[in-house]
Amino acid sequence: MIDDERGPGALVRWGRAVGIVYFPDSLGRFLVLLCLVVGVGGCGGPSVTMDQDPDAFEEQEDQLQERLSDHPDDGEALRDLGSIYLRTDRPSQAYDALKKAFSQRPNDPKVLFYLGLASEQVGRREGALKLFGRFDEVPKESKYHSLMEGRYEWLARKQAQRQAREMIAQEQAQPADVRTDVSSEVVAVVPMQYQGSEEQYAPLGRGLAEMFTTDLANVGRLQVVERVRLQAILDELKLGQSEYVDQSTAPRVGRLVGAGRLVGGSYLVTDDEEVRLQVTLANVGTGERIPQLDNQRARLSNLFDLQTKVTFSIVDHLGVELTPQERAAIQEVPTQSIQAFLAYSRGLMEEDRGNYGTAAQYYQQAQQIDPNFEAAAQRRERARSVEAGGGSQQDALANAEKGNSGENTAPSESINLVNQRLQNMGVIPAGGPGDDERDVAQEAETAEESRELDDPPDPPSGSGGQ
Repeated sequence: MIDDERGPGALVRWGRAVGIVYFPDSLGRFLVLLCLVVGVGGCGGPSVTMDQDPDAFEEQEDQLQERLSDHPDDGEALRDLGSIYLRTDRPSQAYDALKKAFSQRPNDPKVLFYLGLASEQVGRREGALKLFGRFDEVPKESKYHSLMEGRYEWLARKQAQRQAREMIAQEQAQPADVRTDVSSEVVAVVPMQYQGSEEQYAPLGRGLAEMFTTDLANVGRLQVVERVRLQAILDELKLGQSEYVDQSTAPRVGRLVGAGRLVGGSYLVTDDEEVRLQVTLANVGTGERIPQLDNQRARLSNLFDLQTKVTFSIVDHLGVELTPQERAAIQEVPTQSIQAFLAYSRGLMEEDRGNYGTAAQYYQQAQQIDPNFEAAAQRRERARSVEAGGGSQQDALANAEKGNSGENTAPSESINLVNQRLQNMGVIPAGGPGDDERDVAQEAETAEESRELDDPPDPPSGSGGQ
């Protein structure tokens, strides 16, 4: 039964409701009700918040309650009543109404999204993650696909950060309890350290680490630590990049992320555009480092061939025999453009900082340079989803009520200027695009609690819905 759904800890509470169109006459009130039932995004005009007019939802609520008195299982009415409760800061009532709507309409994207938000408010964090994680079941043309994906990514990152803090606190309180049974087939790839002075090449460390991660994930015998979880640990440890695979610190990092091997290292791009790559494969159990991967070099234009060569060396040192399919997957490269890859790498850097709007602009830049750069396109859409569905709960709710996913369809002026400079100079500038653009995800703050609750159950078998 969905009445038993639980999940650990509350995140944050809405302190205000989003605005709606409000007219004092009877026709206006009918239009407001129509907006609520069919989706607020379809209605225009000035908006007010509940702080300005606390009675704005009264008539809609009465109408929905009347419908429910005649038809208690009206899933649409329950859904819309739950959304009113959310916008008027009544989370418990919202959750109760929306979970009843879920029992009637378990595949309704609007129910999934609003029930996810209500689950957050009443402290059912794991339940919210499970609901938002169903975004792949929602058609991509639906605004709820983007909102649910963005909320899922945002909460998953917050969960990883919370778990990182808890693990390090446990390590400090009870060092003997820290896991030591890490497998050599679990690998973590940390960002590469840049040793040069030309700032346009500094983001390459994130991009190279992402390529190694993707390639090693194509090897069936290996498990690769998720980048979000790894970054949360590294941020919490506050280590310098040179310390990630240091003999004294690698065992600790590996144990915290559950990896038996760490891949890291450093790189340099010289004035004559030669790239020098020193990759380290560290054994977490012993701290031993394999030196044979050091001192790899090539022309910058051959960076991707060099990275592929080093990946094969890592796999060989791990004692893994590749299948033809795995070898072919490693040999594929996401782009042949260094400029596009630099923009993509800077997007990864901004994403790790929580700057999703800026990251989306860099991914867009990478795709504009190389229209076939599919990974950049995917990252751009995901970052924009997080910008729409992530951040504070009131912003996620407001984006849903506005009837859009928060995307900016036109490139910003700063992006166009950067692209022009790229074409003229062939390099990525050090500064970020759209630095003055508000980044909701970066600004938002969440209040965390830690009480344990269960996950929500799967939808009832054979239930209908939209």
